[in-house]
Amino acid sequence: MSSYIALSKVESNLVLSSCALRAQLSIDAIVNKLEYSGKIHYINELYREKPKTLLNVIALQDDQYDKMMVMGHNPELTELANIFLKENINKLPTLGLIEIKFDTDKWEDVIEAQGKLGLLLYPNQFKYHMPKKIREHYAKENLNLDLDE
Repeated sequence: MSSYIALSKVESNLVLSSCALRAQLSIDAIVNKLEYSGKIHYINELYREKPKTLLNVIALQDDQYDKMMVMGHNPELTELANIFLKENINKLPTLGLIEIKFDTDKWEDVIEAQGKLGLLLYPNQFKYHMPKKIREHYAKENLNLDLDE
């Protein structure tokens, strides 16, 4: 997924991640692939908290950051996305990425804002369309390739 995220030109100048080890490992792999060198905050409140708590964490961020990536857990992230969007997201899968765009300059305004769905990526989209270079990378690194996760 990190390769597809990089190919999609996803940008962020702030990364918030759950403190859970799996979330940290996932976000570290993604930012490494993106060659991201900005701030990463590992936050306890992103682990198994109510969507309202997640919303408040986002709203409290410094407005100097205009693009934020959040790594957390389900069902809370799916519920949070559904607070922001008119479209209903049934379930954001493990390692799924959803981009939500807001017409606001302040993070505190997202509490009341309606977002627009941007990019939506999830692992099963690429189950049968994995580019040759990504397959070669997995083979070269002897990585376990579990596309159903």
